[in-house]
Amino acid sequence: GINAEYGVIINLRKKQKTKNKKKMANEHKYSLKEFFYEEFKTKKKRLIELQKKKIELNSLSQAISKLPLKTKHSIMVPFSKVAFFPGKIIHSNEVIVHLGQDYYVERSVTQALQILSRSQQS
Repeated sequence: GINAEYGVIINLRKKQKTKNKKKMANEHKYSLKEFFYEEFKTKKKRLIELQKKKIELNSLSQAISKLPLKTKHSIMVPFSKVAFFPGKIIHSNEVIVHLGQDYYVERSVTQALQILSRSQQS
């Protein structure tokens, strides 16, 4: 009778709720997986950028550490993307260091190397 039909309806509703919960759990797992994958890609990209910056800072440190060894250096000065002209570096122990944003200071090569070293550590 009525109780049997009512029991069947209740069982159907319970089964539907269980299916909905499983579906939501699977969607949640997928969205978490997607979220962590995107986070991983972002962090990996940042790591690659930091590794490139470290290489650039090492290269710069090596280049400027050689400046004070002589009082003058002959160089080719870039004038545009394709044009260069001969020039000389004088006052080879003085460099301008970019501290960040729009701040620049004139420092000795030794001081500049210390600043670069701190940049590499952070």
